[in-house]
Amino acid sequence: MREAPPEAEHYACGEEADHHADARVEHARLPEDEPKGDPQSHKREALTRWNQPWPNTRSRPHREPNETADGETEQESLVHGREFTPTQYSCLVAPTTGSRARAARTGLRPTRAELEAARGKSIPDLIAPGLSVLFVGINPSLWSGAVGQHFARPGNRFWRALHEAGFTDRLLSPHEGQELLKREIGVTNLVNRATASADELDIADYRGGARGIERKVRRYRPKTVAFVGMGAYRVAFGRPRARGGRQEERLAGAVIWVLPNPSGRTAGYQMPALARAFRQLRRSL
Repeated sequence: MREAPPEAEHYACGEEADHHADARVEHARLPEDEPKGDPQSHKREALTRWNQPWPNTRSRPHREPNETADGETEQESLVHGREFTPTQYSCLVAPTTGSRARAARTGLRPTRAELEAARGKSIPDLIAPGLSVLFVGINPSLWSGAVGQHFARPGNRFWRALHEAGFTDRLLSPHEGQELLKREIGVTNLVNRATASADELDIADYRGGARGIERKVRRYRPKTVAFVGMGAYRVAFGRPRARGGRQEERLAGAVIWVLPNPSGRTAGYQMPALARAFRQLRRSL
């Protein structure tokens, strides 16, 4: 998940600009396998590599869900309308298995072939009813598509920004995304299709993504929706003059925030300013 927007401007949380990424998104606005062998030895190897507690990665047998007319999955349709805690719900709608699970658990770098094979792949939302905040990225990178995790590319600062802003009590890794749901935090994308660059998305992708996000907000009712990427928000919702911070308008009743893109390629926002923007959002919840 990443973004790409425009000219230098004043952001509510600092005097820095979303230079590198925003310029490209703004341009789009012109026309408006599980491992074999002993699983315990595999876990020990992974623990050594990560040097952190082993996450619970057991999941149900996975099959690709059928997608309904409005973009929802069959798994989601089966549980919609019932009461679930965020953790229970996430076990139903966000499984990660196979080669993706192996890569996510061990932290192995995807091979060039795996990255290329990730083109066009989608990744599961981290979403549940009644979240405090739903973060919306632009679209998955090939790295995220290869491992099936949000903001997974090394150098992306999303997870550090969450921690430094106080959303999490420790720095989480991308494979620990389910931990966010315990904190009533969700993650989704405007366009759920992995690409090498946001340049590969066009205005129709953004506008279609906006409609999809509105449907999700009406269905899951998060209190706040936070778009991480100013240029993407501007294009998707047709608001070319939107600035960072809390927006005056709402989305299906939810408060809207626009935050800087956490991609390491967005040099205009250094870590302190990025954390400050995320912290302002947390304090508003």
